[in-house]
Amino acid sequence: ARLLADLSHPQIPKLDAYFEHEGRFILIQEFVDGETLAERLQRETRISEGEVRQIVLQLLDVLGYLHARVPPVIHRDIKPANIMVGYDGMVKVADFGLAKVSTSGGQTLGLT
Repeated sequence: ARLLADLSHPQIPKLDAYFEHEGRFILIQEFVDGETLAERLQRETRISEGEVRQIVLQLLDVLGYLHARVPPVIHRDIKPANIMVGYDGMVKVADFGLAKVSTSGGQTLGLT
């Protein structure tokens, strides 16, 4: 939650609030009006080259942002189920549960 609170990028859903309930952390994030890329690929077995290009460019932008931070943030779970595609075409990267912050020696520190 602290990591998400420090991130500010159009392709990362904003963290509105977080709290602990019965030993579990609950995160309340920005609503994305769309579907996961996994759901989209299940519904449509083919998507156009132009749409793929737009999705990839947005993913590269957010990954570049995460990796350029000091220290870098490594998502570690990029997959179609964690990529939200809004009905407006905006891509959002979700599920930072496995994310780690890189240390100076190339090692990573867990965030969970």
